[in-house]
Amino acid sequence: MYASAYGITLKVNGPTRTHAEDSMGHHDIFQGWYERAGVRVSARRLFHDERDDGKWLFSPALLPHLEHEAVQAMPASVRDALAARGLYEYMNRTAHLEAKVVNRTTHRIALDEAGFAVAGPIRMDAWKIYCDEAFHSLMSFDMVQQVARETGIPDIPYSFDPVLDRLDAAKAELDRLRPGLGGLLQVVVFETLVTSILGDVPRDRSVVTGVREVVADHARDEARHHAFFALFFNRLWGALSVPDRAAAARVLPELVLACLEPDLRMVKAALLASDVPPATAARIVAESYPRQEVLANMRRAARQTLRLFADHDAFDLPGVEESFTEAGLIVPERLHATP
Repeated sequence: MYASAYGITLKVNGPTRTHAEDSMGHHDIFQGWYERAGVRVSARRLFHDERDDGKWLFSPALLPHLEHEAVQAMPASVRDALAARGLYEYMNRTAHLEAKVVNRTTHRIALDEAGFAVAGPIRMDAWKIYCDEAFHSLMSFDMVQQVARETGIPDIPYSFDPVLDRLDAAKAELDRLRPGLGGLLQVVVFETLVTSILGDVPRDRSVVTGVREVVADHARDEARHHAFFALFFNRLWGALSVPDRAAAARVLPELVLACLEPDLRMVKAALLASDVPPATAARIVAESYPRQEVLANMRRAARQTLRLFADHDAFDLPGVEESFTEAGLIVPERLHATP
């Protein structure tokens, strides 16, 4: 039913993999890591200001507020500053996300503290991811510092706390039932979502080279992480009782939303930092990010993650499909029906 209702072709994984099968699958993902991982081979990416050649500091297509008529009427310097602060927000979010969400749980897997048996090769690969993510945080922070210094467009204060608080609130009840499970689900969700940024920015020739290179380095590593955590979820799900699965599945919609929601707080802060009046800034944000369009973008980004849940029959558990529908992450079949 899920496949026909939501247009997703499912490939069911079948029985949970054995310890040995899991180890083999994960090992294949990281073959050549020492020769190809960004932290091992990438040079430091340097920012060169190419704005005189008509290039942007970040992809305008990823910043809908730049297309708002009020912003289009502003001086080019204001639009330039908004693009810079869009870049800063993305890079700062990446640095915080990797350190505060992904690595706080990945190190538990690496240390054999996941709450169920994890084979040695999987733990080794978790350490590789830990190194990758620390490197992504470093490179993101480094690029923010370089751009701010070279352009003179200052960064604005950034806090990841609202995102982290929302993520942790979503998993709090689950952690009371089975300590640590919520964190494992957080990292599975984050690492299996497919946002357009990692794919689009490296190909966008209108963006300055250094930024495209940093995002491309990140994208190459994340392809391996996506595959690792898809396999890891198979192992995790198989280790849960049916009641634990039901409890886990009920928090998944909020975890997905918390991971994907655009940070409109930072969009407004960027506008205010450019001396846009508060009322105008609020109007620009509201009109540039209509809720239905935001939800459609989140559904696209969550497509692979939802498929992963469906492959493991999560939507067959009581109330789960309804909770995803209520969250706006899946659309009932009747809405797609031809009259």
